[in-house]
Amino acid sequence: MKIYVPGSRRITNFIWSATITLGGLGFYLAGLASFFKTSLMQVLFWVNVSGISYIPQGIVLMFYGSAGVSLGIFLFLTCWWGVGSGYNEYGTDQILICRQGYPGKNRLVTLSIPFEDLELIKIRSTNGNQQLFICLKDGRVVPLTGNQQFLTFSKIKEDAISLSQHIWDTASLYVPFEVEVSEFEI
Repeated sequence: MKIYVPGSRRITNFIWSATITLGGLGFYLAGLASFFKTSLMQVLFWVNVSGISYIPQGIVLMFYGSAGVSLGIFLFLTCWWGVGSGYNEYGTDQILICRQGYPGKNRLVTLSIPFEDLELIKIRSTNGNQQLFICLKDGRVVPLTGNQQFLTFSKIKEDAISLSQHIWDTASLYVPFEVEVSEFEI
C-alpha cells in the first residue's frame, strides 16, 4: 500500500510566491525611483512616489524590496523542487517514508520504521487542519501527512483505521489510534 504526499508543490504556494515577489519588486522599484527622482512607479504601477525621499525611506523600501524578492524566489524554487513531496509505503513488516529535500547530495530522505516499534497512531486536529502521526515506543512522533495537506476528519480517520487494519492483517500487531483535538479560542 503506497500513499503519495504532495509536499510544497501546490498552486496556492505558487500564487503566494508570485505575490511576494511582485510586492517586493514594487517596494524595490519605489526605492529606486526615489533615488533617481523619477516617476518610474507612476508609469509602471500608476502610483505617485514623488514625495518619498531617498534617505531614509527609499533605502528602507529598497531593503524590504530586496528581502521580498529574495523570499519570493526562494518560495518559488521550493515549490518547483517539490520539497516535502514523496510517499508513505506500508509493507509487510515496516513503514517506509520517503520525502524530497532541497537539491544536493542527500536530497532523498528515507525513514524505515518496523511495525514492532509502533506504539500508537495519532490524529491531531487543530483549527480544522487534520494531521496523521505515528508514535514510536522510544517517544518519537513521526508525521505521515503534511501540515498543509487539508484533509477532512472523516478521510484522515479512514486513513488511520486503514493503516491500523493493514498492520493487523500483515503483522498481527494491534496498534491503537487516538484523536487529539486542540482548538484555539480567540
